[in-house]
Amino acid sequence: MSIYTNSKIDEITLTNLMSMHGMDRIRLAYDGEITIGNVESILELLNNGFDKWQNAKGSGRALRIAVEILQNIAKHTLKAGKDNSYVMLFTSDTKLFMVTCNRVSEADKAIIENTFTEIKEFSVDELRDKYRQALAESTFNDKGGAGIGLLDIAYRTKKVPDHSFIRVANTKSFDYIMKVNLNLD
Repeated sequence: MSIYTNSKIDEITLTNLMSMHGMDRIRLAYDGEITIGNVESILELLNNGFDKWQNAKGSGRALRIAVEILQNIAKHTLKAGKDNSYVMLFTSDTKLFMVTCNRVSEADKAIIENTFTEIKEFSVDELRDKYRQALAESTFNDKGGAGIGLLDIAYRTKKVPDHSFIRVANTKSFDYIMKVNLNLD
């Protein structure tokens, strides 16, 4: 089942991304505003699209990653870039590939880069230990998060996601693109 709720993401782009990463099903293609209020609806669309794949090994991890990514986008996207966010999710029988984009400030960019730099040095066991430690010691920041979202994603995928930042012309903000690959075996 394919789900399209988009205006900017065309089918050629989706098909190209899908084939580049060895995927055969589009589970979700959503662009537009992502808020705390509509994260649940987006996840419901995603859940409905999972049909028989939902019972596959690793699908629980996949859903947890999707929740974390959507919540992070909803909490950390600049108001000026709310309608430029998107989420695309593709699957095969054994893999999941997710691409997201949201607009962040220069300060958030620096925090994200520092976090990725720090966690890419961790082994899988260290990621697990750091994740558990962060959960036990979590305190909420002014945006409502405990600062463990990227650590959670790295822990569940066992690697640092590919990511990039594209400066938005004539601003001090960036479009933050993250690509998450998850083997479901």
